[in-house]
Amino acid sequence: PARSRLKRESSPEQVVELQDLFFRLTLDSIGSLGFGVELGSIDSVDTKPFVKAFDASLVDGFWRLINPFSMIVMMMVPRSLRLPLRPVLAMLPGESKIHSNIAVLDEFSLEIIKQRREQAKPGPDGQVVFPKTDFLSLFMGAEQGPFDDHFLR
Repeated sequence: PARSRLKRESSPEQVVELQDLFFRLTLDSIGSLGFGVELGSIDSVDTKPFVKAFDASLVDGFWRLINPFSMIVMMMVPRSLRLPLRPVLAMLPGESKIHSNIAVLDEFSLEIIKQRREQAKPGPDGQVVFPKTDFLSLFMGAEQGPFDDHFLR
């Protein structure tokens, strides 16, 4: 897919955005290996909501990391106190955007987990067998499980 896109976009007067191409290739690899889903972001001209949310979450996470106030809150305030303070913390720069992007990622992941549970079949030895061999299926079929959907996402 990357090669065909490069051939399609390569001409002497056209600029190929390699960073975007590598980002999309990485996402397609994560989708395939991690979830057993073909995202098709390399072949797509328009950007899917999952791809936008993933990219924005990476950027926002970086800004959260270098923002001194966010760092103080995240490191000094225990998680048990941050949850009740979530509406106040949402007023920090970029925090509401982070939460909305994470909601898109959660929705995507939970939908795939739901589909995979529907595809599961009982095996001959009584264990549940999943039709795909991605990391999600491996975790869902692990002997240490069963893991709940929120852990798997």
